[in-house]
Amino acid sequence: MDIETIHSKLGRKLHQFLQREDHPNILLYGPRYSGKTFLIKYILSEFYTTPLQIINNKDFTFETCGCFYYFNCRIISDKKKLIQYIQDITKTYNHYLNSINRIIFDHFECLNEHIQETLKVIIEKSSVTSRSIIITNNYSNVNDAIQSRCIFLRIPLPNKYEKYIYIVRHLNEYPINHFLLEKDCGNQLLSIDHIINKHKHQFHCDTAIDLYTTKIMNTLFEEDLQLSLIQEIAYDMKQINIVPEILFSLIEGLTRILDTQILIKVIQETAKYEYLIQKSYRDIIYLESYIIKVYNIIHYETKSL
Repeated sequence: MDIETIHSKLGRKLHQFLQREDHPNILLYGPRYSGKTFLIKYILSEFYTTPLQIINNKDFTFETCGCFYYFNCRIISDKKKLIQYIQDITKTYNHYLNSINRIIFDHFECLNEHIQETLKVIIEKSSVTSRSIIITNNYSNVNDAIQSRCIFLRIPLPNKYEKYIYIVRHLNEYPINHFLLEKDCGNQLLSIDHIINKHKHQFHCDTAIDLYTTKIMNTLFEEDLQLSLIQEIAYDMKQINIVPEILFSLIEGLTRILDTQILIKVIQETAKYEYLIQKSYRDIIYLESYIIKVYNIIHYETKSL
């Protein structure tokens, strides 16, 4: 298993657990940006050759590959629909791959007590077909009964050089600015995924900025508010990690279109939301709210002038 330079001992231990069909449920915990999500996704990608799929629907977005399902509990709007979908998954067994389902709940602490209690029952009843992998920054906010059904694995923050060495190996087919990469690896507020995506796609940033600026502009001038499209755009923007650049490009585009008074209001909202997006743990929600707010300014405040 090629994960020798970042959480190598923990990675091998986790890999050994997951090779067994009868492995217990797992609770990964540790500080934010320690690489919990990155580690589990990387290890599970070793098990399945099918490409990762991102499934979008109006209630929630999740990722799936082979027999594993990844849910980010922080960005799920309808958690009741999530429960129903989890129940459907646990009723099945993949006979083609002869494998149990592995259901990953990231940011589990964002689920309320009632939802966690319901999931506890599902976890107990689905031990034949499924295993749960719970990822959290704070395990004290995880249901006690669920904790008792998991093995604990703490993921510490990797140091600067562990991140740097691993990412250089991971991006060996891409041109790398080593000075900027080393600087990013020293920033504890940047996740491993964030750094990899930033340096992997740095030469395509201009194209991505133009693409998402155009998408937002088209959405802002639709006759009706397209909420599902806004959610999709916000999710994609969050993944490529160039939100500030896109917002700046958007203002440049709107400068050529909007009345001065309306433009000033849009700029004020952009400044406010950019701060919230950068500082918040729920940045994707603020990003969606920002696009909706600008849409309302353009469509409703323009009429009042």
